[in-house]
Amino acid sequence: MAARFTPITLEQFATASLPNGKTFKEVWQKGVEGNEIVFYCAHHKDARFEVAIYSSLTSSGECREIGQDAVRVMLYVHLDDNRRLPMNPKDPKTGKRAALRVFRTGGHQAIVERALKHARELYARASYLIQKNAF
Repeated sequence: MAARFTPITLEQFATASLPNGKTFKEVWQKGVEGNEIVFYCAHHKDARFEVAIYSSLTSSGECREIGQDAVRVMLYVHLDDNRRLPMNPKDPKTGKRAALRVFRTGGHQAIVERALKHARELYARASYLIQKNAF
């Protein structure tokens, strides 16, 4: 049986519980890129490193339809010349830095938890890059 698509709302994203007892909106900053709501979290040791969660919600807060978009998670580093470079691990097939995908199946809390799992992985990658003084 195929997994069932779950629409998610901006309110469900914003009020989802985090492991530290706070809500999503208390920790993550909301913005818009193109026509999509994106949540950002800068690294506490070096704010040039930023994890972004692309919500699959339009700028008006509507959930995209099934098959149109998954939630995606990216790590970026902001350079002095105002460029933003993706820092996700490279896809072995394409050699490009690929977003980590979260399919919208299960309940809204489960969707947010899977997005946060990927965000923690990328935050740890940023910690490693900061420690190695990679930028």
